[in-house]
Amino acid sequence: MYYIIYFLILIISLTNAQSSTHSFCTQYYPYDSQQQHQQCECEDISPNAISLKCTGHSYVPHFLPNIHYKRIEIESCSQDLQIGDKTFADLNINTLSLRSCNLIGLNEESFSKINHLEKFVIGNSTINSLSTSTGNFQDIFFSDSFKTLKSLTLKNVHYHQIHKHDKKFNLETLFNQLPQLNRLELMNIYLDNYRYHNITTTTVGQHLTYLKLISTHQTSLLPIEYLTSLESLILYRLPEVFRTQPLISSIKKLKKLKYIDFTQNQLVNIDDLQSQTIDQIDLSSNLIETIDEYTFEHVPKLRILTLTKNPLQYIDKNAFCGIENLTRLWINTEKQLHISPLDNCILLSHPTLDIKLDAYTKFQCNCQLVNIFHFKRRYAKEINRLFKPEQACIVTNNTIIEAKNSQQIMKFLNHPINIFELDNFLNCSLDNQCSRLCQERKLKPTTTTLSSNKLQKTNGFCHVVFRESRSVCELLKHCTRQQRSTIDYFLHIHMSPTSSSSLSTTATSGLPLRTNRLKPIQVVPWNVKDNVFIMQQENMSHVETSYKDWSRTIFVSPLHGKMTAFSLATIMSSVFGSVSMAQINTDKYGYPTGTGTVLFCDSHSYMRGVAAGAIDIKCDCFHKLLDIDPFLRENEPCAFCSSVADLFCRNFHCLRSYCKQCWVNRHGPKPLADHQPATRRQQTF
Repeated sequence: MYYIIYFLILIISLTNAQSSTHSFCTQYYPYDSQQQHQQCECEDISPNAISLKCTGHSYVPHFLPNIHYKRIEIESCSQDLQIGDKTFADLNINTLSLRSCNLIGLNEESFSKINHLEKFVIGNSTINSLSTSTGNFQDIFFSDSFKTLKSLTLKNVHYHQIHKHDKKFNLETLFNQLPQLNRLELMNIYLDNYRYHNITTTTVGQHLTYLKLISTHQTSLLPIEYLTSLESLILYRLPEVFRTQPLISSIKKLKKLKYIDFTQNQLVNIDDLQSQTIDQIDLSSNLIETIDEYTFEHVPKLRILTLTKNPLQYIDKNAFCGIENLTRLWINTEKQLHISPLDNCILLSHPTLDIKLDAYTKFQCNCQLVNIFHFKRRYAKEINRLFKPEQACIVTNNTIIEAKNSQQIMKFLNHPINIFELDNFLNCSLDNQCSRLCQERKLKPTTTTLSSNKLQKTNGFCHVVFRESRSVCELLKHCTRQQRSTIDYFLHIHMSPTSSSSLSTTATSGLPLRTNRLKPIQVVPWNVKDNVFIMQQENMSHVETSYKDWSRTIFVSPLHGKMTAFSLATIMSSVFGSVSMAQINTDKYGYPTGTGTVLFCDSHSYMRGVAAGAIDIKCDCFHKLLDIDPFLRENEPCAFCSSVADLFCRNFHCLRSYCKQCWVNRHGPKPLADHQPATRRQQTF
């Protein structure tokens, strides 16, 4: 019985609470059908908070100080709206919005003593009879109510001013008036040009995270490096700002910036753009004609890039290859021009990239892309091994082809575009000049020949130098690993069947049976850090490692491809004695040439190595006989004259450099006639 009574009391209390929730709107702002043109739409937000939208009023509605107004909107006023002193005084308002009204009587006290004001909006309105102390509309923001303001939006606000140039908005002053501001939107508001003396503190605008300026008519802007918390920067139709100050190069100083939109600013290029945080860029409706390989090189986190309505003439085939996170690319042009290709790096690195094109934009045909195109048509399954796992070499996940000057979408593909469908999206066909040119330039594969009914194969190797080290890591991800004494990597390549009938086997039915197989190709990566190794010894801690004593240096060749400077130093140290330094000689790309040099710590170790002349190395990976010669520097002087030494005597009794004439003079008579000279045949250390 007690439980039943308790539940009844609880239900009654909840009912009363619910009814009280709607009490403010029903009690103070009831709907009157006879005055529907002067009504305010009221919505209860919480038990003690409401939202009002007043349309078509000729006066400011009556507001109550005991109500929390989450939002007040006054729109489309039927007559001039008088806003005098303290019109909103002592009210609790979070958002105040005035739109499409003719405001009169504004002064510094019009918005004073508003509690908890966080957002203020004036849009599409005219201000007449402005009665501030200086006659400037900006004076209203000196009111104490705006000290807590976080968001300010002023769009298309027109006000009468006697001296036009004296009544412009000053951005630095505004930031001082609104110290808590974090979002600012100004449209068609005349802003004053930046003046260095206006900034009194380096903390100006320190809370601002969003800045949007559209047609604000100034020729210079507050240096954006002052806005240290900025996350979004939107500048429309402000070409003079970009001409008069290094705005783009200053972006790198904003460590929190994620989004920039520079639409309609007559930009020709953005070559100085650098940012480690930006992930979205909009460069629509500018004058950009060229996107080269390095345009977005210093924006590594870019995800979305918009280049629509630019007179694009050329896009480098590698322009987007270094942007690992790129997921959406918007490209369309106003003219019927064919832009250069997004090369196969897009197919490999960004197989699910969303690309939006208009009906007149097609990527130019390119030989690499056409070769992949043909190869894919013939071996659709096998080529997938070369691409990312479980992806069929696709261009885009949602490719939209949109008609020019039309809102209708001509075609929307919800499925990925396989590479054999690319002829629908390329400015080339299988029979055109580009295709024929590609066939002429295509690299011929290694051929196989028959001799005495035995298949003779041409074996060899090649070197691949990537632009970035991450590409090597991506290649190794697609290789199979074999763990032995070392880790070996193998990439399995499908060998295309030859068209020669002599290379085909015949089944019992008499039909030719083409032989297909996967050929494993060993991939040997090389870390450039393995080129040099310096032995850390206690007795050498005070010796400068850059010093090289040529009289204790030997030249070693031919080295195996897997031998590093560390392994070379370890072997020489264990066989001949203490080693100070070992170095693998490399080509201009840092890849080993098969030779190396070793610097010994003392002359005894050096002489033992030179006397040996060679060393036989056997291990699980290879068996190699290494020749050891004294190291001869280029232009080494002869020990007995001023000529350049071409020879070196490795005998313990000599160990000196000789020119040809001095060698004959010194080694002609016995007992030195049996000494064998060593010649210089190594690269510079």
